[in-house]
Amino acid sequence: MVMLLVFSRYMPTGPQRQPLTYSEFYNDVHAGKVDSVVLQGDQIRGILKDKTQFETYNPETNYTTLIGDLLKANVAVEGQAPSSQFPHQLLLQLAPAC
Repeated sequence: MVMLLVFSRYMPTGPQRQPLTYSEFYNDVHAGKVDSVVLQGDQIRGILKDKTQFETYNPETNYTTLIGDLLKANVAVEGQAPSSQFPHQLLLQLAPAC
């Protein structure tokens, strides 16, 4: 059961997202190609206007400038709390002991 839980964590779920560099993402925002984004911790997931799903990571320490640029470009912005990896990390730490 524990092994199933651990392996299910690494199985792909849902549609695959195209990885973008932050520079590509930023250029797409200014070119008006981004439809919506979800900001979660340092992760940015979103949808381009051509319906391509993407993901990238924010190298900046905060989102202040980026959020202003997104709003100016009429991009729908959603924020989510960073996901907690604690339960998974705990299982990985305890698994070798079993």
